[in-house]
Amino acid sequence: MPIIPDLTPHESDHSVKYVGYLGGVISQGLVPCGFLEKLENVESWLRSRITSQGRYRCPYCGGATSCKENIAGGFIWNEMLKHYIEEHGYKPPDEFIEFIMTVRQETIQALGDRKKIEVPPFDF
Repeated sequence: MPIIPDLTPHESDHSVKYVGYLGGVISQGLVPCGFLEKLENVESWLRSRITSQGRYRCPYCGGATSCKENIAGGFIWNEMLKHYIEEHGYKPPDEFIEFIMTVRQETIQALGDRKKIEVPPFDF
């Protein structure tokens, strides 16, 4: 997976911003109480997850792998996000945290499959 700074606009759709495409030094801090549970809920509400064209292994511990991306609310993030937060102390950008903490299931389901973008191939 390419290393992409948080909130970098996606190449083909500038309204979508990357979150959690990590490598090297990461932003660390605490996430709000309930954030991880809400993140899991949001991911479960998404009807379509983008399957990437490769498999990614955590660059920090090598223990977790990912090949799925999530897209909603103007953000794209991979399924490693929870691992980064729990195991490596990563703190996503505040605007992403706010989106996750405030979005409702009906909103996610309404967004559904409307947003389709290409994810760069990777295999690390």
